Amino acid sequence: MRISAKGRYALAEVISMAQQYNNGEHITVISISEKLGISKIYLEQVFSLLKKAKIVSSTKVPRADIC
Repeated sequence: MRISAKGRYALAEVISMAQQYNNGEHITVISISEKLGISKIYLEQVFSLLKKAKIVSSTKVPRADIC
């Protein structure tokens, strides 16, 4: 079975979020991008697809609250 690049990145993104879930901290696309070494812009596109599929949800957080 072949998995597309977006599919691989989506899986990596979901796994990364799951690993950080219990920390109680905000998880940002930027932090995932840096951790995985993937372009932030590309991950935002992947994240948008995950949101449309209702696999993940998001909230807007003021930048001052992100450490």
